[in-house]
Amino acid sequence: MSTRMRQLAEQGQWTSGWAPNGYRFDPTRRPVPLAIDPKKARWLHQACAGYLDAGSAPPPSPPG
Repeated sequence: MSTRMRQLAEQGQWTSGWAPNGYRFDPTRRPVPLAIDPKKARWLHQACAGYLDAGSAPPPSPPG
């Protein structure tokens, strides 16, 4: 997450829209209304691991 996005969230100015990859919007979280999305985080981990491992299959499709 960018520093600017975090600042906006802490000021209460960022409350919707697309959350950064690997995160989901969670209005109950304070001061930053973001929580790690386990599904997206797992996919990002697999995609990066596949990219770094030259002999691996392509990464799976991103979650829903």
